[in-house]
Amino acid sequence: MARLSLGVSSALVLAVAEPQLPRFSWDTLPVAWHSALNRNFTSDELHTLARYAAVTLEKSEGQAVLPGNIETCQNGTDLSRCGCCEEDEMVRVGKSLKAVSSDVTVIAYTNSIIAYPWYRAAHEFTEHPDLWLRDACTILNNIKQNPVETWHVWDHAQQGARDIFTSQCKNMVASGAVDSCFVDGCKNIPKNLAAEKDAEYSAEKPKMLAALQQEVRGPLICGSGGKAWDGMMGTQLQNWGKGAVYSTREIPMMQNAMASGIMFEAHGNAVCNHPEDPDHPDVQTELAAFLVSAGEHAYYMCSRWSGTVPTWYSIYDRPLGAPLSDAVLADGVYTREFASGTKVTYNTTSERGSIAWANATFMV
Repeated sequence: MARLSLGVSSALVLAVAEPQLPRFSWDTLPVAWHSALNRNFTSDELHTLARYAAVTLEKSEGQAVLPGNIETCQNGTDLSRCGCCEEDEMVRVGKSLKAVSSDVTVIAYTNSIIAYPWYRAAHEFTEHPDLWLRDACTILNNIKQNPVETWHVWDHAQQGARDIFTSQCKNMVASGAVDSCFVDGCKNIPKNLAAEKDAEYSAEKPKMLAALQQEVRGPLICGSGGKAWDGMMGTQLQNWGKGAVYSTREIPMMQNAMASGIMFEAHGNAVCNHPEDPDHPDVQTELAAFLVSAGEHAYYMCSRWSGTVPTWYSIYDRPLGAPLSDAVLADGVYTREFASGTKVTYNTTSERGSIAWANATFMV
């Protein structure tokens, strides 16, 4: 496959209008998608993806065209076995998806800790060892030292590292095929840094991301802990339902995001695990927790991090309608009703939820 060239320098400054959140509707469950395939999407798959308000392309998108094992390809400063460049694959998919639907928000994965070596930005970064992050003892390769990994880590205390890191997102957005980026490890600060380095890194990283948000068209997503730095327009919580204590983890987290006016993506798994059983207790609970806390620009998503074939689940077509009010909590039970007649409850004692969907003809 011929490689695309973005042809934009790392010093690029984008001139964009005020960033916009993805399309949103209460008509049915608001949903987004986040995964990747190691091959091209088929036409049918692209049309399925276009039904989602936002599509995030993970770091393994199109990996079949890149040589070697992406997790072990780096050998010191030799990245030749890793191939290049992931940014081009994301732009290629974004163009194909935008050709199907121009109003789907396309979001490209980046990692704010690791310079993954199959990205063009990492190839540039590797040529500047003075910009690699070091703890008090040695070069880091992740949030903390791991002798198995060989990746280099962005030193956001240094302007040069910040410039290269942000260039990968700005270059993809400049193509017109990508609207914004997913910033993994967004709130993470690497361990065991020297005191001065820790202070500067901790101060500069959130400022960098707030500035980047103003240079992209869509929401910069702070992944993956459900919180965001000030100035970012979105966040995602991975493992929605982890620990099965929605009342103390997920529900307050989404309520805080909604109060802040930012986009929230709830990455669950129950719908994927039980696609033909909308009444399964896990499906009912996972979606009930979402619906009692959701506001505008909250999106449910269900997929693996990679290898998920785009699918539109029938439960996504069930009628919802705008909420008639915020959820009411009484005697440990949240209740909420929607314009269609759909009624949701969530019991904070049993940590179980239920949804009585409106009696209406489901859209096809």
